Amino acid sequence: MSKKGSKKFTKKANKTLHKQYNFSTTEIWNADHAIVNFSYQILKKYKKSKRHGYPVEFKNPEEWEKVLDRILKAFKRTLNDYADSPMNKAYDKLYKKHPECLEFKFNKQKDGNYLMKNKHEDLHDKYITYEVREKEKAYNQEIEEAIKLFGKYLLNMWD
Repeated sequence: MSKKGSKKFTKKANKTLHKQYNFSTTEIWNADHAIVNFSYQILKKYKKSKRHGYPVEFKNPEEWEKVLDRILKAFKRTLNDYADSPMNKAYDKLYKKHPECLEFKFNKQKDGNYLMKNKHEDLHDKYITYEVREKEKAYNQEIEEAIKLFGKYLLNMWD
């Protein structure tokens, strides 16, 4: 196909996709969330369906099911805006006990910009500890690894 023919095909395909799926502006601006939402919904159904195979690198179907569970867990956490993350849990505790910590002050800098600072940094540091930050790293790493597994096994999600 010539370059000109290829461009016409691409334009036509894009128009067809737009008509078929009719993405909202919100879905476009939050494409990550829209893609994860779609993938999560279809993977839930895929996992519940009767399947007859699994990727050859696994010793048994149970290993494949565990990978699917990891991916679904990561997608669910993403869709729930990471509500169960160690950092979010710590902030929830902080704000529940000390709602005044939601207050901020703005310090004007020499360059004319403002630096936003929590008025109660001492309380903040009691809840957002080194341990919480380390747990948050592990939490995020778990999600990233599951998303990598999704990419790795995407072409094996058929039966």
